[in-house]
Formats: sequence, C-alpha cells, structure tokens
Amino acid sequence: MAQTFIFAPEIEQALVALCFQAPHRVATVYRELDPAIHITRPELRFILEAIDLAYRELGEHDFASVVTVLREQGHWDACGGSLGVNSVFEEYRYGFSSPEAEQEIFSHYIEMLKAYALGRETNQLVYRFNRGDIRLVPNKTKHSESAPDYVGEGKVAGCLYRVAEWVNSQGHFLSLIPK
Repeated sequence: MAQTFIFAPEIEQALVALCFQAPHRVATVYRELDPAIHITRPELRFILEAIDLAYRELGEHDFASVVTVLREQGHWDACGGSLGVNSVFEEYRYGFSSPEAEQEIFSHYIEMLKAYALGRETNQLVYRFNRGDIRLVPNKTKHSESAPDYVGEGKVAGCLYRVAEWVNSQGHFLSLIPK
C-alpha cells in the first residue's frame, strides 16, 4: 500500500513539545532522526535546538531559558515569538498517564516521522497552502496617477489573485483581488 501522507506538522510539534517537557529525549531524537529531513517546520527545529542547548549548557529546560537561547541565536521571531514558542511549551503541560505511556507515544512519533520522510523521498510534490507567490511587473499602460505602478497575478494560500501596487512617498500599497 502506498504512503498517502508525507508530512504531519502536528506530530512534529508534538515531538518537540514532548522534548520541552522531557529534554533528556532530545538525544534520542538526534540519534534517530535528522531534524533537517524529519522536521519540516524550521521553527520547530530552532526550538528543538534551543531546548537541547539550554538543557546541555545550563541544565535548564524551562520556558525562559529556551527563550533566551532562541533570542541569542536570532530565531525568536522565526518561532512566532512568545505565542509560537508557548504553543509548543504548553502542549504537554499536564504530562502523561504513566512513564510507559510517554515512552510509547514518543516512540510512535519517531516512527511516524521516519515513515513520512520515506514518503517524501519519492519526490512527491508537497503542496503548502500557507504561502504564495506573486509576480509584479511595471504597469506599461499607466496613463494617470490613480493607475497602479505595478500589476501582476499569483497564488496565495491556494487562491488566485490579480494584484496591483501603488508606490508613493509613504510606501507601497498592494491590492489583491480574487480571480
């Protein structure tokens, strides 16, 4: 049977969240997985690395220590600031029903991320619907001040848009019109 899922950002986040609460597990993550291959979200790789550094170098894994590492490495904004990091930190706030349950879930996450990475090896195209591309070109038909300086089109979050841009002394103004 063919692998139909090739990534699972919620499992990636759950694994990193588990490491936030149990930082001794980071060593196993690094032994079993290559974060550059198995964790597709860069912000989660940054948080995992910060947890590891705070734990190894400071002997801490609390929120403030990890935040300090993220800021010093210049990754704070890329991780979504306090809201982004806190969403990972709070995921396993209440822990597990038993150490055995924690181990089973942790092992399951590792195996799932390995399977998803194998699925991506087949060069399947991964559609990401949280970004987009728009190409703007100078408006060669501009005949008045109210006409846009640049025009173009593109796809953002899976939707096609016509785009117009006006440039003035106060900055740039973009207008996106669904097609």
